[in-house]
Amino acid sequence: MDERTQMAGGGRAAVAAGTVGAAGAVGAAGAAAWSGARGSLQAVLPGPSGNERAGWQAKRAAGDGQTRRAVGQRLLRGAVQAGATMPVVAACTLPGRGAAPAGRPNVQALLAQPAHLFWLNWANNVAAQEANTQLIQSFTTRFPQITVEDGRTPPDKPYQEKFAAMMAAGTPPDVFQWQPSNVVDFAARRWVLDLQPLVRRDRFDLEDFPQKGIDQYRWRNGLWGLPLGFANQQMYYNVTEFKRAGLPLPPGDFRQPDWTWDRFLEAARRLTAPPSDDPQQGRWGVQIAGRDIRRWGVWVWSNGGEIIDEQKLVCLLDQPPAVEALQLLQDLIYKYKVWPDPAPPGASLAAGQIMMQAGATSSSISNLRRAIGTAFEWGVTMHPRGKARQYVAAGGGAGWAIARESKATEAAWAFLQHITSTEANVLNCQLAGGGTGSGRRSANADPACTPTEPPLNVRVFVDGAEYVHIDPRVPGWDDVTAVFEAELKPLWDGSAAARQVAAEVKRQVDQVLKERARALGI
Repeated sequence: MDERTQMAGGGRAAVAAGTVGAAGAVGAAGAAAWSGARGSLQAVLPGPSGNERAGWQAKRAAGDGQTRRAVGQRLLRGAVQAGATMPVVAACTLPGRGAAPAGRPNVQALLAQPAHLFWLNWANNVAAQEANTQLIQSFTTRFPQITVEDGRTPPDKPYQEKFAAMMAAGTPPDVFQWQPSNVVDFAARRWVLDLQPLVRRDRFDLEDFPQKGIDQYRWRNGLWGLPLGFANQQMYYNVTEFKRAGLPLPPGDFRQPDWTWDRFLEAARRLTAPPSDDPQQGRWGVQIAGRDIRRWGVWVWSNGGEIIDEQKLVCLLDQPPAVEALQLLQDLIYKYKVWPDPAPPGASLAAGQIMMQAGATSSSISNLRRAIGTAFEWGVTMHPRGKARQYVAAGGGAGWAIARESKATEAAWAFLQHITSTEANVLNCQLAGGGTGSGRRSANADPACTPTEPPLNVRVFVDGAEYVHIDPRVPGWDDVTAVFEAELKPLWDGSAAARQVAAEVKRQVDQVLKERARALGI
């Protein structure tokens, strides 16, 4: 191992350990772990500050085992075969790093050099942690001269603070997990490596990934990451109660355009039975769990609206399609009274009190299967469409990036290809106990990633990848979402109409976008 790599590895370990030890428990998981400690990034990211940010934060504070090894063994076998299919990589020219040698370098010789990788990730359950172990084992079996340190951060560790501390110390993680919504901030600050030259050089096939899964990591002709998966959000519903009410079942095919807002609202109203005295006896047509952009944004997109114009950097929530969608959401709570907000304790789809669960993810299927059992039949459908000509799904999942200042770029690129391979995706499906699609089309053909019922029409989660509307890619995304959280509160509590709320959101978001773009020089 060369001296720079050894020093970087030691420095990263020290920073990571020190940050974890000092920060305490945050209790964030998955994507929440990424955004749960925004304060750390604000120390290194320019942008709005002072009274504006303090106001948003104050408003937010006031508001709200057993694993399978078959695929791992396949990975291990493939790793030691001379003809393994995972592409190997060669040296490349990096911005500001000088010229590459003429001709194609000796790839095997480059990867035969000792290197140490620090892999920062938020593997937050047994299956994900076992996947990490098996992926590292299969990779280092093929490349024994490369060591990989698993920098997994459990749910109670502040992932974002660790990342920010490592970046500030000049010892960035070589490969790290992130959200695509941060692509502009990170790329503009030159924190992440542009993968496009490596993809072009090695003829790395991107066609096997969902197109939008790749698109969400593109910005200004660069490709700044690869998807870990490409999950999307749909809607669960109680099939038994639909039949009992004499309602036609929602479609399970994106090509059937008749699941409209009007039909959805009619079903929600007919399925709602308000409680007389005991809230536990009530039944409600729909529930939308959560306030993040994907939960409410899908209704804006399904009505033909947009949230932000990425090119002009202006908020579009004040436009008629978006206002109409936001007003519908408020009306579901206060006018039609089909969405209990907040829901009574214990009220849920599994308990038989919520008839349609919007914003649902496939990750909850296993728990719902156990909770519902044979009590009733349940299914999956799309979010209804408003004025849009086709259905829209929210989603995108998380992904992987390489730090631009990594001291082991070639090893990191080889490892990134390994953890996004078909075999890795199949491993993730199998260890999760069943699949509803993966980050690669080829993996979806494997039995481990093939969805099984219940729920009825579970394949909606697989087909939904083609209908995902990716999150806006703009500078200052964390501060933009802070405005959404704070300024949409009057919509949710019924104290202001959608038009008034949207106008204030636009005013503040436009300011954030302008200031952050100026600070980043874009």
